[in-house]
Parts: sequence; C-alpha cells; structure tokens
Amino acid sequence: MTLIQKSVTINAPVDSVLAILEDPERQSELNPNLKLLSHHPSPLGFYDTQWEYKMAGMKFSGESTVIAYEQGKHIVFESKGGIDSRWEWTITSQGTSTQVALALTYTMPGSLLGAALNKLVIEGQNEKDVEGELANLKRLSES
Repeated sequence: MTLIQKSVTINAPVDSVLAILEDPERQSELNPNLKLLSHHPSPLGFYDTQWEYKMAGMKFSGESTVIAYEQGKHIVFESKGGIDSRWEWTITSQGTSTQVALALTYTMPGSLLGAALNKLVIEGQNEKDVEGELANLKRLSES
C-alpha cells in the first residue's frame, strides 16, 4: 500500500474552493487525466462516479463511491478498477483563505512486478497528479 499526502493553501474563501471541488463537471479541469463518464448523487452526499483515467500511457476504467462526507470539510471516496485507491480530501476554512489536503492511498495489483512498477513509474506519476490537482484547484479558485 502506498500513501501520498499533499496540501495547499488557497487564497480564496472556502465557498469558492468548494464550488469548484464539488462540481463534477469541473473534475477534468482539476485532473486532465480524469474523464468522468457518469455521476449521480451519493446517499452520503457528494456524488459517486464512473470514470476513465490515463496514467503512464495506460487507461483504466472504474467507479468511485463516497464512503464519508461532511459538507464543506471532508470527502472520502474509494475507487475500484485498475488500481484500487482511496482519496481523502480535507478542507479547512481559514477566514479569507482555505487549506486543502489530499491523501491518496492505493495498492498496485500483482505482487513483485506490481511493486516494482509502482516504485519505478506509478508512485512518481501519482505524486505529480496529486500536486497538479491541488495546483489546478488553487489556480481556478484564485482566478
């Protein structure tokens, strides 16, 4: 299991950040490697999705299900398909700015080959993707 944790301070109020983060139509703006195929409201809040994801020249398809949601503060969803993962967003209002943290936990399929591929390629790509997603959220929220 691999854990990647990153955070960013966004110079915008929490409502502006959430308007982008919680809009399913804007997810590809946050992460250009992600294409939502469909989305529907989750019983817990937020939304469950079916998606395609491009990584390291490969395309994965799967679905994400919300497992915890506290509006405006915390979103956790699990993704199944290709590489199983858990995405945990923590949003903290700081007056006129917002702190956003993202923790990605995932497990590569396979045994030694999956672990080797993870260390050589996937972990670095996932770290760049998480950093890029937070940077895009910051850019879009501050504009």
